[in-house]
Amino acid sequence: MKPSHIILLTTLFFIFFPLSFAQNETTIPTENLGKIHLSYSIVGEITNLNPYSVFVAIPDGQIEIEGSETLPSPNDGIIELTMNKPENVIYYQIKPEKLTKFNKKYGFWLPPYTTAKIKLSVYDYNISLDIEAPTEYKFRVIGPAVSNTYYTIDIKNMFPYASKEHIKLGTFKLYVSGDIETSNSESFSIVLPLPIALKDYDDITIIKDERAPDIWVNYYDWYHNFMNTKHYYLKKELEDDELSSDFDPTISDDDFDDIHFKKEYFPAMAFTVNNGGGKIEFYYVMEWKDKSKKIEFPDII
Repeated sequence: MKPSHIILLTTLFFIFFPLSFAQNETTIPTENLGKIHLSYSIVGEITNLNPYSVFVAIPDGQIEIEGSETLPSPNDGIIELTMNKPENVIYYQIKPEKLTKFNKKYGFWLPPYTTAKIKLSVYDYNISLDIEAPTEYKFRVIGPAVSNTYYTIDIKNMFPYASKEHIKLGTFKLYVSGDIETSNSESFSIVLPLPIALKDYDDITIIKDERAPDIWVNYYDWYHNFMNTKHYYLKKELEDDELSSDFDPTISDDDFDDIHFKKEYFPAMAFTVNNGGGKIEFYYVMEWKDKSKKIEFPDII
């Protein structure tokens, strides 16, 4: 074969191979189930332990919810639900009310051994609820749409140099009010943990509306009940000769593990929306306390 022919074949290979590969890729479409509309406030106190006044600069314009936590989730029997948040969010500095500018930064002066209250508020924070909806070619049982991830706000990350700068962080609280708005034309069964939380929180208070249906569950209880039920029926099917001869279940790694769980708690909303959609409102408060070692007062010079 002539060298020119080899070059021609090689060129054709690199042109057509990516095209054929792209045609064989399977793209799973994503569908939107609805949105979470949130408003929240972070309220807390900081104390200046220095024998002199310090200038505390506030974040420039936007803050970002960087972290996330993952809860246990079944390997199968559910549809994965994803919460997609905006990258950044505009906040409003409510307290201290009077800000000043120092060295090109906005903030406030904190006198020695003085405590100041901090309040940041965010309005109209929207999170999209999406699922992957592959094309069905066979009959199968569809379980609930479940999200096992929630976003976290790290108070320590908001004040990364507090201990070195002799600033004591007091108790901080996260106040959240929101609603879940679902599609107007479809039915859903959803299990959704609190969308945002304080990292390493100490306490959670759910504020329930007595007039509305109780949608709150412990996520771990839901997960343990799901796994125990699945575990029980699969064992029963394999032990029953008549059932096992007609039914061959698809078994995953977690199906036959002994179900011994440590008692844990994290609130979640579990509900079913029939045709017609609507809004489900929720309110909660989270509390965080600094567990760092005690900060020593600096020596007065």
